[in-house]
Amino acid sequence: NGPIRFDTNGTERMRLLGGGGLTFNGDTATANALDDYEEGTWTPVVNRITSAPTISYASNRYGAYTKIGNMVFATFDVTFDSTSGGSGSAILSGLPFTVSDSNDTFAGYSVLQVRAAGGVAAGSSGQQLKGFAQRNAAYIYLQYDSSGSGGFDSAAAADWGSSGRFTGYIMYTAA
Repeated sequence: NGPIRFDTNGTERMRLLGGGGLTFNGDTATANALDDYEEGTWTPVVNRITSAPTISYASNRYGAYTKIGNMVFATFDVTFDSTSGGSGSAILSGLPFTVSDSNDTFAGYSVLQVRAAGGVAAGSSGQQLKGFAQRNAAYIYLQYDSSGSGGFDSAAAADWGSSGRFTGYIMYTAA
């Protein structure tokens, strides 16, 4: 099957390629074709990297995402009432897609904004966290400024409060 073109006054605006994908403004290159778009929800899970804690979640634990090509923009809001046990660095798992492991897509780089109301570092209500999406995995490492000097550390199990709320967003390249 050949392509289907959509023109305006003789100028091509959009093309559906015979092999799949959508191109714009006269571009016919398969490599430039938009070949995936998806919206959906995901369930964020407060976790630790070495062993999972026991967690009681409050009513809100919600995530939404939009995937355009291989780029994922995901939002999350998760509240937990209690946590105990577990060990290792703090993570937020359950991302809707595995993070790419390709150097070509700068997979190790992600844009993340998290706001904590408790949760990491007792008494840290409203503290800004940072983190990154782990390559070839479906979770976010969480870090915080333990000294107040701008030097971020892993949020280890000992730094966790017994309850808290994380809200934020992340943008990353999917595998």
